Amino acid sequence: MRALWTWPLATGIVTLGELAARSTSFDAGAFALALAAGSAMGTWPAVLTVLLAAMARRRGWSLPARLRPRPQHRGVLASGAVLAVVLAAVAVWLADVALAIVAARPIDYLQTARQLVHGAVLLAVPVAVLVVVRVAAPLARWLDDERRARMALRVAGLLGALALAAHFGGGAFVVYFGSSLAVALVILAAIVAAIWLPREIQGRAGAIACAALPLVVALGMVGLHHRAARALWLHHGRLAPGVLALGVGFADRDGDGDLPGWLGGGDCDDGDETIGSMRPELPANGVDDNCWAGDRGAPADVPTPAVQSGPRPVLLFVTIDTVRADRLELYGADRRTMPALAAVAARGLVFERAYAAANHTFYAMTAMLAGQSTERMLVPVADGLPQLRYTRWLPQRLRDVGYHVVAISPPLVADGKLPPQDLRVDEIDMGPFDGGTKNRGTTARQIADAAIERIETWQGDRPLALWLHFDDPHAVHESPIALSVGGPQDAYEGELSWVDLHLGRVLGTAFRRFGDDVLLVVTADHGESFGEDGDWGHGFTLYEREIRVPLVISGPGVPTGRRGDPVSTIALAPTVLALLGQPSDPGFDLPSLVDGAAAPVLAENPAFLWNELRMEAALVEGDAKIVWARTTNTIQLFDLAADPDERTNLAAADPAERDRMFAALRDALEQGR
Repeated sequence: MRALWTWPLATGIVTLGELAARSTSFDAGAFALALAAGSAMGTWPAVLTVLLAAMARRRGWSLPARLRPRPQHRGVLASGAVLAVVLAAVAVWLADVALAIVAARPIDYLQTARQLVHGAVLLAVPVAVLVVVRVAAPLARWLDDERRARMALRVAGLLGALALAAHFGGGAFVVYFGSSLAVALVILAAIVAAIWLPREIQGRAGAIACAALPLVVALGMVGLHHRAARALWLHHGRLAPGVLALGVGFADRDGDGDLPGWLGGGDCDDGDETIGSMRPELPANGVDDNCWAGDRGAPADVPTPAVQSGPRPVLLFVTIDTVRADRLELYGADRRTMPALAAVAARGLVFERAYAAANHTFYAMTAMLAGQSTERMLVPVADGLPQLRYTRWLPQRLRDVGYHVVAISPPLVADGKLPPQDLRVDEIDMGPFDGGTKNRGTTARQIADAAIERIETWQGDRPLALWLHFDDPHAVHESPIALSVGGPQDAYEGELSWVDLHLGRVLGTAFRRFGDDVLLVVTADHGESFGEDGDWGHGFTLYEREIRVPLVISGPGVPTGRRGDPVSTIALAPTVLALLGQPSDPGFDLPSLVDGAAAPVLAENPAFLWNELRMEAALVEGDAKIVWARTTNTIQLFDLAADPDERTNLAAADPAERDRMFAALRDALEQGR
């Protein structure tokens, strides 16, 4: 019985712990099927263990006597397990208390933090030793009873395994450990399961126990195909991908990470690693590379539009790193975080539902400047990461129409992710800004000073296009102004206010120098998570908190008011050129936002840099939003009007809308190639 059920119970324990960490809404049926799917992943190790156990019994193998715990040691073992769980719980609680203290009284220097840690350890270790000495002996005597000892070991082990699975399953940082952490937790849970299980069960109970495993496997297969259960378990699972790979990874015959359809995956040809739902569609190669709608034809040639002459306004293109739209009073926040931006928005056009092209800076900014979806910008290569292409690059187009383009503190260049020449600007001003040091809170002032100097001294014979990027709201969050700081969210809002203060200085200078002849664009590259679903930072999900950003445009030719339909920042490049009087460029993915034309809003978390975990893609149409994780073939469907926090997955409850939105998403990705 231990050989048969140890591994299914182990994977089930890890699955249960991770599911317990979920904060999304779900029904009991989906939860049960997800738990069954996780338990079923222990089937083949169970079968292998049964065969080994049968061979061992036939040959008379057994565990050496010196490795078996002796009866006189059971009290010590049981008390040790109980104390370990209790001390671990106390340590976690103390860590939370310490973090709360540090959040209330931020530590300015690493040396101070190191001293505090050393002091805490020096105090905690003697206290722990005293507790163990005082408690261990009486506890061991009380547990020197076989029934008590067994129950203590079982309960302590189970609570410890579930707590570990819930802890790591609820923290986004687990992505850095890969599948090894999931395997380690499964092994720990297997030890716990073996302690709980009897060696054998006779009669009807034994027959039921043997028949239960095929039933769990059958329910697990249903769970792998059930949209709500699969999404609940896998879509944002930290440990689940490792458990899935342990259970059915051998079924991925071509080794491309995409499971075949009979396991709920999206691979339509499991014998060819170049074909699968995660692959980009290559046009006119005679192959349906991404398992959707057959082979796409070759794209039409894109002519270069003619340049129109005439007077042009000064272009002020402002991007701010890591701005959640819902944290600005411009979008209904209670706190006045960016009043200067709200004031200038009153004279222009506010987009209430603007979406970034991706949930991290690299793709969000490159897609914005290229005017193309990330899907189109990826060029597959035979080995290694895909390469990037820029067929229509906004800075180059501005230079083509006569602008002198200056980039002040542009993202991606400082950390070496993008060669400076790829920006295709006339000048790059990188500082001496304090972007990477403790004093990085001063960068907004420094960048504003550099921009103001450019505006005040500009005497060029070409119109000026000034792109400045404020990086202050990016983590680590440290409020540089006097706001009440009770945690990282307060510090973050202080950073927004600091940027707004200096943005107001730049705008005031520009309007005094050039009057109303200023075309202003203000937006952000992505948003930020603050502990929702265990996520801190960005680059993990395509929920609203990470991809919905502010967008304000004002200046000549821009109507005033607010626009409530969803739009994409990919459309900023054609929008800017249209406002400058340039003809529509067919190389851009979307039409100008000022024209008011509806267009699909596509956001992605592509397989580039460190984002291979999910390869998510999202499509927003009106209040409907669908998120598809290509690596796990899971779908989430949300009604943003009724569920703005995206807690309830409607993929199983509304299959008609799910299928319609999924087809629209796949078509949008296809057209993006």
